[in-house]
Amino acid sequence: MAAMAQTGGAQQAPSGRLAVAEALKRHEGTPVIASDTDNNRYFKRLRLGRDRVVLESLESGGDHAPVILALPGQGPNCLEQVWSEAGVLFELPG
Repeated sequence: MAAMAQTGGAQQAPSGRLAVAEALKRHEGTPVIASDTDNNRYFKRLRLGRDRVVLESLESGGDHAPVILALPGQGPNCLEQVWSEAGVLFELPG
């Protein structure tokens, strides 16, 4: 995630983006696009643990395992960026 700078008591990135902790709290339980330090990207539901992030499958069939990542900057493969999901397009069958 982006390097943070102190401004007015709240942490913000130089571009005005939210601090890491605030961004993760805001996305808790919501579908996100996330990337890790191994350059993988995921479209999953974000769950925040005490010392890790769990990316859960949005599909209820159980075909796709969760992805467990370290918090940003805290491990060999950790969460790097999170983007809000703005909408999903599905193609109609047939």
